Amino acid sequence: MGDVFKCLAYGLKYLYDQIKQNFENFYSLYITRFFSSQNKHIQRFTSESLSYVLRKLKNSEIDGAIKIVMQPLLAEDSDSLLVKHIPKLLFYSIKNQQETYTSKSLNVIECVLRFVLNNQLNDAVYESILNFINEILQHTHKKTAETPQDKFQEKINVTKLNVLEHFVNTFIHWLNSLENIHENAYK
Repeated sequence: MGDVFKCLAYGLKYLYDQIKQNFENFYSLYITRFFSSQNKHIQRFTSESLSYVLRKLKNSEIDGAIKIVMQPLLAEDSDSLLVKHIPKLLFYSIKNQQETYTSKSLNVIECVLRFVLNNQLNDAVYESILNFINEILQHTHKKTAETPQDKFQEKINVTKLNVLEHFVNTFIHWLNSLENIHENAYK
């Protein structure tokens, strides 16, 4: 099984330009073949390998790719595996080594929230966003969760705090916008 993963990883690396040009078709094939697998190793490989493609995109290309990634969640019959694995894919695309985040993480988060704001919120999208937030929080607090509050502040680096603060502020703004929409709808 390891050799199959290695072969696919090399394929992603060397065929990146072709994958990028046909990302929507590639993503569609990938999620139907691999996300639907019950094997947790295949699911993780799928999320991590697709995140490789997302991380290599230019900032100007991320918004379109996020729309493609999130689009299946808008279907009325969204697969529960998609609700579970799309957030992991998004998380792996912003996660860096040693509990830090990539330089494109804020852009990815903004694109995800922009997608949510521009589309009808359904249970699948809502649950995916919550799973995405949970992944971010788990990654951020992994080593520091059991330390006292003052030590906690010392151990988290500025990048993590900025990413979380921006994400939370954007998420709160988004929730307030939804609340205003609902209030105006009932007037």
